[in-house]
Amino acid sequence: MYLTLERDQCQCSPIGSLAATCHPTTKQCSCRPGVGGTRCDRCLPGYWGLQLIHENNNAGCMPCDCNHIGASRDDCNQNTGRCECRDKYDGHKCGRCRDSGQLVGDLGCNGDAFTRYTDAPYTTLSRKTPRDVAPSQQKPSMTPRRPSPTTRPILPNFPKGEGRIADRCLEDSSCYIAHSHCHLDLCRCDEGFIPTYENTVCSRVKQHDAVIPEEMDTCSLNPCRHGGICRPDTELGYRCLCALGRTGVICRERASFTVPSFSGSAYLSLDVLGVISGNIFLNITFRSFNSDGMLLFASQNKDGTGQFISIAMSDGLVEFRYDTGTGPRQLQHPYPVSTDTMHQVIVKKMGQSVILIVDNKEPLVQAAIGKDSNLDLSGTLFLGFLPHNMSFIQEKIGVNLGFVGCVQSLTAGQVDKARIYNLQFPSNFTNILDGLDVDACDNNPCQALPCANGGSCIMASSEIHMCLCPKGFTGDNCKASLTACLNSQCHPNSTCSVSNKGEVICHCPPTREGQFCEYEKVPDMEVPEFHGDSFLELAITDNLSEKTNIELWILTRDPNGLLLYSSQYFGGGGDTISINIFNTTVELRLYLGDNPLIIRSRDELHLNEWHRVIVRRQGKRAELIIDDGAPAVGESTGTLTELQLSGNMLIGGYKDKYDINAASGVTSRFKGVIQRIYINGRLVSNPISSAHDEYHVTLYTGPPCNLNPCMNGGVCIPKLDLAECKCPTRYIGQLCEKVAENLEANMPVRFNGNTHLQYLNEISKEQEAQRDNKFKFRFRTDETSGLLLFQGGRGPTVQNDYVAMAIRGGYLELSYNLGRQYEENLLLAKSTVYVSDGNWHTAFVRRSQREGELQVDKESIITMMSDAGATQMDTDGILWLGGKEDMPSGLPSDYYRGFRGCIGDVYIKDKELHLLKHRTGVGSVVEFCH
Repeated sequence: MYLTLERDQCQCSPIGSLAATCHPTTKQCSCRPGVGGTRCDRCLPGYWGLQLIHENNNAGCMPCDCNHIGASRDDCNQNTGRCECRDKYDGHKCGRCRDSGQLVGDLGCNGDAFTRYTDAPYTTLSRKTPRDVAPSQQKPSMTPRRPSPTTRPILPNFPKGEGRIADRCLEDSSCYIAHSHCHLDLCRCDEGFIPTYENTVCSRVKQHDAVIPEEMDTCSLNPCRHGGICRPDTELGYRCLCALGRTGVICRERASFTVPSFSGSAYLSLDVLGVISGNIFLNITFRSFNSDGMLLFASQNKDGTGQFISIAMSDGLVEFRYDTGTGPRQLQHPYPVSTDTMHQVIVKKMGQSVILIVDNKEPLVQAAIGKDSNLDLSGTLFLGFLPHNMSFIQEKIGVNLGFVGCVQSLTAGQVDKARIYNLQFPSNFTNILDGLDVDACDNNPCQALPCANGGSCIMASSEIHMCLCPKGFTGDNCKASLTACLNSQCHPNSTCSVSNKGEVICHCPPTREGQFCEYEKVPDMEVPEFHGDSFLELAITDNLSEKTNIELWILTRDPNGLLLYSSQYFGGGGDTISINIFNTTVELRLYLGDNPLIIRSRDELHLNEWHRVIVRRQGKRAELIIDDGAPAVGESTGTLTELQLSGNMLIGGYKDKYDINAASGVTSRFKGVIQRIYINGRLVSNPISSAHDEYHVTLYTGPPCNLNPCMNGGVCIPKLDLAECKCPTRYIGQLCEKVAENLEANMPVRFNGNTHLQYLNEISKEQEAQRDNKFKFRFRTDETSGLLLFQGGRGPTVQNDYVAMAIRGGYLELSYNLGRQYEENLLLAKSTVYVSDGNWHTAFVRRSQREGELQVDKESIITMMSDAGATQMDTDGILWLGGKEDMPSGLPSDYYRGFRGCIGDVYIKDKELHLLKHRTGVGSVVEFCH
């Protein structure tokens, strides 16, 4: 079954996607033809015109169709469809010679001027095809042919149409090859057909159902010997039901008995009782190890139908059931039989009365129905249970379990002719006809009564038993009460279970640990180390075409090595970006499709020291910064401004040298450590475990966190050459050394730019869908930028719903999106009160559906209104104060800086948020403002 996620979790582009749902694991939306990206928000390489899907009702993005001679690359401008031309070529598709103005021929501008391409800009009338050119206008090709073998392959006599697959077309009638159609301006084979014989024939694909081998279980190759029957078993894998006279795990040993023992699956077939014309008498002596099970069954017919009698136990009470031809009747004696002694059951049918006696207790009498005194039981007589093919009879008997125990004696028949059955085997005088899984009574492990609390014992072998536990109990012997979890010490977020030995087991979620999951578990941070032959392949989830911001925190042990590489096409072709270390200098190489851009850092790297490498690109302009040094700036001299990438990037190395373009300047793989990877402001968390592919990448264990300074379960988080502790919520301090409950913690919290505190967005609950928001808080700062508050988390860009407040240029700014805003039209409202003065200020923020309000101190309320459409904000229900590492791309740069200052007296919808006690998840170091 294929499941999909709902609209608000997918964020599929309404223009490029076919539906609002996506794959539940990959989050991949269903894209229109020629459209790509996880959210179907861009054209695939070689296609263009995403906006025309909406404007012209196109089926998808259109092929660039650049002239393969005149164009320098296969893709084109995403908005206009214009191709990038080589020297001497011109035109929208590079299909015209610049000097002569003639169309490009098969030999280029030096040869035949006939072309199969139109070179006009796209309109609904400009899609000219080869068949639109009159035969009189066509010239013979002057292209020299390659030498061909003297023996031509003999092709089947397929009906070949005019033209070829992949020719340009306007409609289906323009494609003359059988079983072809027009799709996105190109002739394609119909579904179920593929192009063959030099694209002149569409051949049918013969599909064969995959041969799926039947699922084998442990009984597929019967391990049971001497006619034993194998039955799958959830505990043992399988068990053998041995034929009469055999025993053992696989029925190898011979069996003999005087008093037969029954396992719950065992039965004996005895000499039948025949037609009883007078009064009937039954006397059976037995010891049962369970409170349920069938003792005896006899019937008129061999298949179990017709008249019958049966003796069984149900909940420890003996039942006699019978049918003399007038309908089934039953008697249940009120005296319970115990499992620790032998019992005797006597049944008599005397005239029109039926009598049931258990041991020496008072008889139970019932009037029989019908005058016919004959009882035909000439079909079957079974002790213990029924053969597998007669399981449908169980409804008559009233129980679905076989007898587990021993039968010491049986007397049955007409009162004056009752037979004492010989149950000994082997014996020349036995009344046993056949049987299954029967052994001597001394060999039944259930005789020790191992099952407690009313559990039923099933004999698996002479040494092994299994207990079927009643409701509320579990374990090997049903001694463990499932209600033990109700009073357990397991944390509420854990899952409780009871072991087979009755022990309570607490199963902790990933965020907790300890015997009872009582301790909060702070997740470790993945820091990958590369060894000169390593690489990581990561997915690109952000749109990097217009703007690219990359930040890497690195320690290199070699003066050369690849840090990051991504290209448009597999094999390193097309648009590329590479960040490479060359002789301890960082080098950025950028190729947008025309002229390459190379920027070298002003500063050099020092081996075995931590550095920050920052790359920022906007269109053709890019800059490269090392640590806090001066930026090295450059700008591409070409006309193209977009960076088209395939969706994956290589970190630290490559799988094969052919994955890297030779012009990238890469000479070797990286040898060192990459502590952080930020792509457009988004932290790539857990880069090793989230990688699509990797080789020889290990977890770094060196400084600054090689000697963990954090106490009380805190986790060391490296920040370049400094170590910071991330504390469980009940601990604070630089080293998690202080117990928060023991402090007077109602004071404002100090934020140092790296303090990111996490809360439920409605204090006590996580509310993902909100029609309104209301915040009030006090703050002070000397900084002119920094994020105070953020709530979002549904996607990597600002196209997803969010609300944020940040200091921008010394003024508090409010921004939110309900799904109708984009990076180009962000909704922003800035206060008129300058707040970066070190004084305390009070902020009031309210949103009611589309309308928002912002007020700082006593200024006039500033109102704002989001674009018409949605009125509900859909987020992950988590509120962040002071900053957030994994911020969506597309916000102003001030929003990506952590807040430095103090925050206190926070209220959400008029309820106080305690900055310490209400924290969730793992927190940053908490310090207080005095």
